[in-house]
Amino acid sequence: MPIVARRIGGFPFRRGGVGLALSLVALLGLSALPVVASTPPIHDVFQDERSFIDDDTCSFDIVVHLNATIDDRLFFDDGGNLVRVHETVRQVSIEFTANGKTLTATGSGGIDLRFAADGSVTASTFGIDLLLVIPGQGPIYLDAGRAIFTFDPRIHVLFEAGPASYDVDSFCAALA
Repeated sequence: MPIVARRIGGFPFRRGGVGLALSLVALLGLSALPVVASTPPIHDVFQDERSFIDDDTCSFDIVVHLNATIDDRLFFDDGGNLVRVHETVRQVSIEFTANGKTLTATGSGGIDLRFAADGSVTASTFGIDLLLVIPGQGPIYLDAGRAIFTFDPRIHVLFEAGPASYDVDSFCAALA
């Protein structure tokens, strides 16, 4: 499956980390950061909560609600230019609701973005990006491990390790 095609519940996960990396850059508003010489790293911990409608995964709409604790560290070079973002996602819960039923996925992990002088970006993802277990069936979504991508602006997969399993049929059946 193409890297950009792996989107479950509207969230790009490890094997689809492209969207996550680009979303992170937009979410953080990195272009709006002040440039100050010898800027020390910036550390921020915050809650991210959002909801949206997923109308692609199943034949019916799913309300997706995400709640996560995000731990960001932004690193700058001596000229004050952003050179790295290290984001750890802790205590993430993703609820998928449809037809009066709710499934809850969990995850932890993060992404490390490195910005090169030539404009390319290297993104490394790590951790249990997504785990969704249905009692009696076991894990129907499991995306864990590590992956490394570069953007220049094309997407290049440099490394992938760990399981990435999505039983979309069981997911949709459980919410039907």
